[in-house]
Amino acid sequence: MLLERLAGIRDVLLRAATERHLSLTLRVPIVTRLLPESSESQKRDLATNLMADCLRAHFGGDELATLSLLFDTVGQQIDGGWVVRTGLDSLVATSVVNRNLVAFDRSRKQTRECILAAIEELAERLAARLTLDLDETAASACASLLWDAQSVNLTGLLRGAGRLLPNLFQSGEAQVSAIVAATFPLIYLELAKEDDVPSLFKFVPFFDWDRCKAARRELVETFLSSETWRPCDLALTACRASDVTKILRRVARSYRGKSYISRVAADLKMLPGSYRNQVKQTILNIQSDYPP
Repeated sequence: MLLERLAGIRDVLLRAATERHLSLTLRVPIVTRLLPESSESQKRDLATNLMADCLRAHFGGDELATLSLLFDTVGQQIDGGWVVRTGLDSLVATSVVNRNLVAFDRSRKQTRECILAAIEELAERLAARLTLDLDETAASACASLLWDAQSVNLTGLLRGAGRLLPNLFQSGEAQVSAIVAATFPLIYLELAKEDDVPSLFKFVPFFDWDRCKAARRELVETFLSSETWRPCDLALTACRASDVTKILRRVARSYRGKSYISRVAADLKMLPGSYRNQVKQTILNIQSDYPP
C-alpha cells in the first residue's frame, strides 16, 4: 500500500513538472525533487523542459544554482546555440539576460564550451536587443565568454565581435566597457594585417584609409565621452590590441585627455600584472612630454 501511494505521488509530481501553466516557483522545487530518483533520459527531459522556461524568467531562490543544476543534468547533450537563443532573446527582460550571462560564464567546462562554440549567436543576440543595458557583473561575464571563445570558435567570434562592436560604441552610458576590451582588440589586430577590409567586419564602420587610426579615434572618443566606461578597460583594450602607445597618446591629445590619463594611472592596480608595467611606463613617457 505504501509503495502504491509513493508511486501515485510521483505520477502527480511528474504531471505537475510538465504543466507549463504552473508557476515556475512551484515547478522548480518539484523538478529538483524528482531529478535524483529519475532515469537518465527522464532527467534530461525534465531538465531541458524546465530550463526552457527558467532561461526566460525569474523564479526565485538561488537562480544561478538552479540553472547550474539543469545545465549539469543535461550534460554533454546540451545545445549551446539553443541555450543562447533562448536566454538572450529580444523578448527576455534585461535583468534575466544579466543573470543568464553570469550563469553561462560560471557553468562547468562542458556546458561552457558548448556556449563558447555558439559565441557568434551570443554576440548577435546581444546586438539585436534594442538596448544593451547590462550591469557590470553581467558585462564582465560576457567579456570573459567572448575572450575565451578564441580557443573554441575564433571565426565565429570575429564575426560576432564585428556585429556587436558598433552597438557597444553606441552604448556609452551602459556598463559595457569590459566587453569592448574583449572585442575591440580582436578586430583591431585583424584590421592591422589585412590589405582589404575583411568581409567578416562588414558591420564595423572603420573604412578610413588608415582603418586602425579610425578605430583608435572611435575607441578613445567613446571612452572619454562615457560616464560609466572604466579607464582601466581602455588600458586593457590598448594592451590586448598591442598598441598601448598610440592609443594612450591619442587619449592625451584629446580634450580633457590629460585628466583621463591620470584616471588611467589611478586604475593601474586593476590591470593584470603582465600589462601593468607596460601601461605605467607608457603613461610616464607621455607625461614627460607635457610642457612645463
